[in-house]
Amino acid sequence: MMMKVEKPNDWPANNREARLENLQDVVEDFIEDPDYKKKEVLVSLTTYNDLNESNIMGVARVSEYEIALINSLYFYAIRFNINSLREYMYIHVYTIILSYRMLPMMGLGVDNNFFDNMDGLISQLSLFYICYFNFRTEKIRKFSDAVLHEMKQGINYCNDNDDIYDSLVHSYIQMMNDLSFISNSSILGIITFTRDELKKLFSLMARLLKKTNTDINTRPLRGTLCITISNWILKSRHNYNENYLYKYMDDNATTSALNNHEIWMQKLEFLNDKREGTMVAEIFKDKNWIKFNWAKKIQVNKKDNVFVTSFSMSKPTAALEKEYGKNYFGYKTDRIGNVLAPIQEKSEVGLILGNVYFYDIIYGKKEAKKELNDLFEIINQFNVSDSKKVDFANQIIPYWIYSFKDKKWMNEKERRYEVSLSKDILTYKNIAIDNRFLKMKSTLFLYPDFISTNNIEKSKLSLFRLDKVSKISTKEVLFCNDCLNDNVIVVGSDKKICNVCGSENCIII
Repeated sequence: MMMKVEKPNDWPANNREARLENLQDVVEDFIEDPDYKKKEVLVSLTTYNDLNESNIMGVARVSEYEIALINSLYFYAIRFNINSLREYMYIHVYTIILSYRMLPMMGLGVDNNFFDNMDGLISQLSLFYICYFNFRTEKIRKFSDAVLHEMKQGINYCNDNDDIYDSLVHSYIQMMNDLSFISNSSILGIITFTRDELKKLFSLMARLLKKTNTDINTRPLRGTLCITISNWILKSRHNYNENYLYKYMDDNATTSALNNHEIWMQKLEFLNDKREGTMVAEIFKDKNWIKFNWAKKIQVNKKDNVFVTSFSMSKPTAALEKEYGKNYFGYKTDRIGNVLAPIQEKSEVGLILGNVYFYDIIYGKKEAKKELNDLFEIINQFNVSDSKKVDFANQIIPYWIYSFKDKKWMNEKERRYEVSLSKDILTYKNIAIDNRFLKMKSTLFLYPDFISTNNIEKSKLSLFRLDKVSKISTKEVLFCNDCLNDNVIVVGSDKKICNVCGSENCIII
C-alpha cells in the first residue's frame, strides 16, 4: 500500500533509502507467499545488533517519497502484525535524526530544509520524531520527561478540539504499544524506562482516557493496553537485561534441528520443573502483601494451548553443558521472538503473525510480589470502578503465570519464549503438533549470531553465517572463523580480535 508520491529520479541516493527499497520488496514478497525462510530474510533486514551497522553515506535528504514509503511499511507492520518491521520503522526515524546530527561532524553540509517532509509521517511516528528531536536538541530532560513535555504541549494545542484531542490520544497509546515491542533496548537506549518512569507514562495515558470517558475494558482498547502494559513491565525486568542468549543442545538435537529446520517448543506440563505455573496462585493465597483492596479479588487463570522454549543468559559452564549439551547457539539480541512468530492465514482476515511473549524468569516470591504490585499500581491509575479494574487485571494476569520460579533454578538465568496458539490449528503454516511438542519450521538455528567453537555442525553453520553476513552487511565486518561471530569494524580501531570468544582467527568481509 504505497501513497501516490513520485519517486525521485536518483532514488535510492543514500544507504537509508536503499535499505527501505530492499525492505519493501522483501515485505511484499513475504505477504504474497509467507513462509519461514522469507520471514528470516525480513527479520534479518529489520534487526540491528548495534548502531555501528547503520550506514549514513549518500545524499543528505529526506524526500517526500521516503516518508510515504515509511508510512506504507508501517501500515504493513500493523496490518499483518510484523513486529520486527514496526520496530524498524521507529529505528529508521531515529537514524534520520542521528544522521542529521552526525553529518556536520563529518564535514558534510546539511540543507536547512532537511526535515520539511517529516510532517508527513503517520501520527504515532510523528509523535516519536517530535519527542526524540526535541530531546536531542534541548538536552535538558530525560526522554520519558521529554515525552510527557511534548504531550503536555500537544494537549494545550488541542484547545478543546475533540477531534485533534482524540487523534493525540490514539497516537500516544499506539506509540507506547509500538515501542513496547522493540526487542533490542541497546539500540534505542532512550526507551529503557524505569518502573517509576513507566508509572508516569501510564498515568498520563489514564488521564487522557479519563477525559474521553473511555472504559479500559472496551475492545480493542483492552487488548492493546494488556499487551502494552505487560510488554513494558516484563521487558524492564533486571534493567532491560541485554546479555547474550544461549541455547544448549546435545549432538543429536543439534544435527536434527539443522537437518529439519525446526525448533521444538514444549507444552508446559512436560517441563522439567513440575511446579511450573503454580507460584502466582500460591502468592495469592495470602493477600496481605497486595497494596490495593480491589486487587485481592483477582482470579488467577492459566492460558490454554501454550508452548514454550527457553534460552539461558548464563555463559557456558561445564555444569550447563553437561546438563543440556555442549553445542550452543548464541544470540546477541532478542530477534529470537520475531523469528519464532507463528505464521497464520485465516480466510476472513488473511495473513497475520502471532505474538511471541518473552521474559526473564523471576526466581523467588519476594521479587514477584513487588512486580505484581507495580502492575496493580499502574492499573489503579485508570479512572474506572474497582470491579472494572478487577476485570482488566483478570485479563492481564495470565501473562505472569509462567514467569516465576523457585530460587533453586536461579543458576539457569532463563529467558522464556511463549507462544499461545488459537484453536484454528489448521490455519497455521510451517508447524506440526503432537501430544508434547509444537514443532515449528524455523531458521533460528541455521543463522545464530555465534556458536560454541566445538559445535558438531560448525562446518555447515559456517557456510550459512558467511552467506548471510556477506549479503546483509553494508560495512566491513570482522568475521571469526572459530565462533562465527561478526562485528562491524569501527573506524580507527586496529583490533582484529573476536569480541565474543577472543580468537584472532578472523577475516575481514
